[in-house]
Amino acid sequence: MLLTSDHTQAGSKMPRRQNDLYETPKLLLDCLFDNFKLNVKYLTIFEPCNGKGAISNELTKLGYKVITADLYETCDYPMDARNSKAWSSIKARNDLFPKHEIDAVITNPPFTSAEEIATQAISHSTVVCLLTRLSFLEPTKSRDKFWQLHPPYKVIVNPRTSFTNDGKSDSMTTCWIIWYSGMPLYTTQLVIAWNKK
Repeated sequence: MLLTSDHTQAGSKMPRRQNDLYETPKLLLDCLFDNFKLNVKYLTIFEPCNGKGAISNELTKLGYKVITADLYETCDYPMDARNSKAWSSIKARNDLFPKHEIDAVITNPPFTSAEEIATQAISHSTVVCLLTRLSFLEPTKSRDKFWQLHPPYKVIVNPRTSFTNDGKSDSMTTCWIIWYSGMPLYTTQLVIAWNKK
């Protein structure tokens, strides 16, 4: 779900969808897994902005255990992913996270909430894969502190694709930003994910 600050789609005069629901195309998940490997299938992956399940359904097909949350859509656990107490509460649930740990977060959050959600995910998970606009990486004044505290492990720049199921590429470029607390960070890896079609 990619948000703008108003009610129109970025680069378009078309009205935005209710709850800014723009499901993640499978092509972008392929870009992630072609360039970042989560090899251990017993990992529990958390999708806190599940929407209609575009990401979680594909992860389940790949054999991962996935726990889903969202404000608006059907999911395992309704929560506000911007709220630190909500993250602590879900980690404490033995039925969802028996080890009280989140192995990985893979999500496509609303753009206007991306920094808040990323901050919580980084604080509560070992691996975070966040799909967002490439412009999120810009060193704006509002995100200056965030980037100083949370430099990413890897950035995967995606080919443009359609989030509207009409076959037309959107006017913005997206990327996967990955934080990995288990890896020593010397410099951020940059990957260009070419469209294989």
